[in-house]
Amino acid sequence: MAASLDEISNGRLEFGVGAGWKQDEYVGYGYEFPKPQIRLAQLEEGIEIARRIWSQDFVTFKGTHYQIREVVCLPKPVQAHVPITIEGTGNMMLRLIVKHGDRANWWLCPKELFSQRIKLLRCYEKEIQQKSPVESSATTYVNISSTRSDLQSNMERFYKETGATQPHSDWLKDVFSRTISGTPDECIETIRKYADLGVAYFMIRPIDLPGLKGLEVFAEKVLDHADAVKT
Repeated sequence: MAASLDEISNGRLEFGVGAGWKQDEYVGYGYEFPKPQIRLAQLEEGIEIARRIWSQDFVTFKGTHYQIREVVCLPKPVQAHVPITIEGTGNMMLRLIVKHGDRANWWLCPKELFSQRIKLLRCYEKEIQQKSPVESSATTYVNISSTRSDLQSNMERFYKETGATQPHSDWLKDVFSRTISGTPDECIETIRKYADLGVAYFMIRPIDLPGLKGLEVFAEKVLDHADAVKT
């Protein structure tokens, strides 16, 4: 499916994967939910299989968790090297990202913690003698408006929609740590600070979806002034 999507989009696929974390989804679909070490090993084998079938004609692979025999993948991706984004933290995951990924993705978090993760990536690159550096990206909620009242009402609505069981003050503190929030100029300033740390991409989720107001303001006031953001 990924190879077909790359073909359809004329080489625009960015392949995002992780080791799985939400046990309810495993149980819901009838899958066993193994320990983290096993899920990491499964992820590594899965990436190896994907890379091989995207580039080779007939692929046989015998791993600990997955086995394939004489697999044919047609059409091949348009891209000679499909960029793979891997989300996850922890030493074992960061090493896996350096070995197999083109980009590491994490939820937005305090700058000190984000910077620490990037530094760890660089350390593992030296340890594994990786030639090309792994990019980093941030997934983040976006709360954007030109008025404080709209920003506050957006958050209040989002709190109700998420069905959070935390007290509002605790929930607000947690969400703010993963949110770009403020006026367009304030959002640009926040993006610039993380870009200065080395963040190359932002994956955004406006909190007022499915409404489009936040997305439209972000597109018009932030993306249209991309020269103000160092990326």
